[in-house]
Amino acid sequence: MLTELRKVTRGWVAMGIIGLLALAFAIWGINDVFKPIRSNDVANGRGFTVPGQEFQIAFDNELKSVQAEAQRVVTKQEAVAANFHMQVVDRLVSQRVFDQLARRVGVNSSDAMVAERIQSNPAFRSQVTGAFDSRTYQSLLAQNGVSRSLYESDLRQGMTRAQLAQALVAGVRPPSSFGRMIMAYETERRTVTLTAITPDRAPAPPAPTDADLDTFYKAQSAAFALPEYRAFTLIEADPAAFEARVELPEEKIRELFEFRKAQITTPERRSFVVVSGGDQAKAQEAARRLAAGDPADAIAADLDMQAISFVQKTKADAPDPRIGAAVFAAQNGQTTPPIQGITWSAARVSEIVPGVTPTFEQARPQLVAELARDEAQTLMNEAVEQFEDARGGGADIEAAAKQVGLRVTKAPLVDARGLDVNGAPSPAVLDQPDLLKAVFAATEGDPTDWLPQAEGASIMIRIDTLRPSGPPPLAQVRERVADAWRMEKIAAGMTAIASELAARVKSGTPFAEAARARGLPGVSVQTLDRRTAQQTPSPRLAAAIFGARVGEVVTGAGGPRGQVLFVAHVDKIERDDPAADPAGVETRRRDIEGPLGNDVIATVQNAARADAKVRLNQPLIDSIVGKTDPNADAGS
Repeated sequence: MLTELRKVTRGWVAMGIIGLLALAFAIWGINDVFKPIRSNDVANGRGFTVPGQEFQIAFDNELKSVQAEAQRVVTKQEAVAANFHMQVVDRLVSQRVFDQLARRVGVNSSDAMVAERIQSNPAFRSQVTGAFDSRTYQSLLAQNGVSRSLYESDLRQGMTRAQLAQALVAGVRPPSSFGRMIMAYETERRTVTLTAITPDRAPAPPAPTDADLDTFYKAQSAAFALPEYRAFTLIEADPAAFEARVELPEEKIRELFEFRKAQITTPERRSFVVVSGGDQAKAQEAARRLAAGDPADAIAADLDMQAISFVQKTKADAPDPRIGAAVFAAQNGQTTPPIQGITWSAARVSEIVPGVTPTFEQARPQLVAELARDEAQTLMNEAVEQFEDARGGGADIEAAAKQVGLRVTKAPLVDARGLDVNGAPSPAVLDQPDLLKAVFAATEGDPTDWLPQAEGASIMIRIDTLRPSGPPPLAQVRERVADAWRMEKIAAGMTAIASELAARVKSGTPFAEAARARGLPGVSVQTLDRRTAQQTPSPRLAAAIFGARVGEVVTGAGGPRGQVLFVAHVDKIERDDPAADPAGVETRRRDIEGPLGNDVIATVQNAARADAKVRLNQPLIDSIVGKTDPNADAGS
């Protein structure tokens, strides 16, 4: 929630030029004229900036979190399309604004408060004593690549924001009347008498005349409008279609195997513990005790060093190349001599997982598939060149495509939803939303350029027929129009019956009696609350019932195709007595404290953002996330 919180010249000629410039500035504004050519901040405001590097780190880290939660690779393009990058900018700006507000009102977190929070974090406690352990604290930060100063600064800022938020909402207390109103709303029950008017109860309308249908169609033509339809020719250049033509000499496969042998080899991995952080003498003692079998944590504690364990890591994963060389030169269970790197260290190997190099026969299927894809891509590119040469010579795209082996598909009329003229899914675009989108982005007549697809494929589209959207001629939809005309007349008759009922009730006749006299079946009395009302066959009727006064008659269409008109008379309205359930009133009052507090914080944060005059450097933001040319000028 907190994270969501928001140069002098002389001469009359020069003076004349300046006057013209001033007039231009007054008309078009000066923001773009005097802004710096390039800025390294993605946002700035009164008293704060958000550096581009900080935004990039935050964007990358949060993208990793999204990927972990989704359990799949989420690309930058997907994230940008979902406006995820702007959410990160907004969060960073909100934090800056909130931090600035905290400083202005004197809210801060002391060193003692930060220290207490760190020491109470279970992650920083010793597994032996259960107490805070500074070596565990520093080791965990180092493993995550976070400096102590950065971690403690972020922690202090977060605690300060929390203090400010708590101070803002500390005195927010909704009045008890709010609880009573919520109770009245939630416990309201309405007793109603119900009946239904079906189409057969209304007088059958006469057959419509041509004039009736013409007038009705002119008034309702939009309801009968057909969508835009397009028929198209699709040319596909797909490497997969050329794989069957590929011939691979055995020597070429073996040549690739030798070239890729190092890449397809699984490297050796080792588990080891490193004790580091001292001088040569301490490293010598650590090596001696490691060789003797002493626990690394105990050695580190006694020598004021750090012990870090590594599980099944490659040589490249070692924290220092010199440590990696020493560890991978030792035998299983052996301790290295003192190692001089950034600091002195000693290490002990506890596990060796040998590397594995596949045989040629094991690797052959993968190598063949790779070579086949490359060769097929080359054959496809050659076919596309021949296709373009044939087009340049005047050949139609269909003939040119068939001549060089490119796939040609003729697709009948389809609308933007992927449906054919009969309303059924069109096989030509089934489960191909990108193709459908490209079809409706193309212009009629001339073929499109080659449009890139997945796996190195490309497509070309030519719109052969374009049937614009709009109402068709009346003769084409005459039966549908006649049915709609009849249903409108029947609906009017049903409404007239309901109006008659309401009039009789208003004159003093009981609703049930008036309904039976009109020959309406199924008259029933029901008591509904807001939950059970939604289970009635007409949601419109439910809404009308709870919006009416006692004695009113309301209606709502429902049932199959909405062709039944339900009518209800509100007999009685009841609610729980707040005086009889003060605990329920208090519970409901307290339920809105959180949302009300959130509104207070959001209001204060929005006011602080407005006061800070926040400005975004959109070109730089887009450049960092790969949305624009990174060499384009960026301004504040």
